[in-house]
Amino acid sequence: MSVTMRVLQHTVDAALASMALDSFGLRCWARARLVEHGMMFLQEAVDGLQDAAVCERLIDLLGQDAVQAIMAAAFERDQTC
Repeated sequence: MSVTMRVLQHTVDAALASMALDSFGLRCWARARLVEHGMMFLQEAVDGLQDAAVCERLIDLLGQDAVQAIMAAAFERDQTC
């Protein structure tokens, strides 16, 4: 693989990782709102988010602590708009 192709591949990988992270953050926010309104149990929401993080390879990319921090931020009750 040429140097140009490697640089291009790295750029594409970074863009895909960013999109996966953004979509995961939105998924966390949506599930937090479902829990807040009594439409989903907390354990069900968090388990589903953990499964999604594993499937999207965010655990490998960011680490478990960072993924849990993203989830925790979405579930904080004292958020300002």
